[in-house]
Amino acid sequence: MIKRILLLSFIASFGNGICHGQNTPSVYSTSKPNASSKQPSPNKAKLLDSVTINDNKLGSITINMKEFRAEALKKTKQLTEYIGVITNNASSNDNANIAIDQALTLFVNKNATVEISQAGIHNKNSLPVKIKPYLNGLKLHTHFDKIEVTYSNIAYVPEFKKGPDGNFYSVVTFEQRFTGSNEQQMVYGDITKKNVVVVLKTYSKMGTNGVSKTFWHVFLSDIGVDETISLPVPTKKKNN
Repeated sequence: MIKRILLLSFIASFGNGICHGQNTPSVYSTSKPNASSKQPSPNKAKLLDSVTINDNKLGSITINMKEFRAEALKKTKQLTEYIGVITNNASSNDNANIAIDQALTLFVNKNATVEISQAGIHNKNSLPVKIKPYLNGLKLHTHFDKIEVTYSNIAYVPEFKKGPDGNFYSVVTFEQRFTGSNEQQMVYGDITKKNVVVVLKTYSKMGTNGVSKTFWHVFLSDIGVDETISLPVPTKKKNN
């Protein structure tokens, strides 16, 4: 049961509601953001329309933050859907494997990690696991008829830090409520405070008019945990 709880500590998502932006955290003193670092309170959030980044090859690039937030949200919702397939009792092994492969494409590379926490234990004791072994663990050890995930207190850091790989990094923080049910009965639930490193990759493409145009894609990276709180599990009703 403990092994199942540890595996369940992450079903990543940024959310359905949005609290945009926040002051730049101390995490930016490093070469790239650290998902384990505690982030400023979302109550200090400030909405920015755009952010300008400087690429060595492509020069100055203006990022529409509304589009960035929408893309980050889209990626996370997709990840939640894939994990729903992986952990569903009705999923065949082949379908679960397909969902794992699809989920991996949302991450910047195979070295991205997920911190697995246990309720009531501070994040310094959480265990970082690479994303593919984590997803495989969910397939082997975690099965529900239904999962429900909701999100709140979502905040986007309104700046990007350029990493040594040439990509640009930012951080999203949120609270996630997760429940898993079998036979219409909730069997597990928690609320977890998380920090997710989001990667923005830029590239240029030549148009039909011969003019090069700059594009960018958003990927997920390391996912850190600040705190996990267990939800009370209802007592199963006995038949008379």
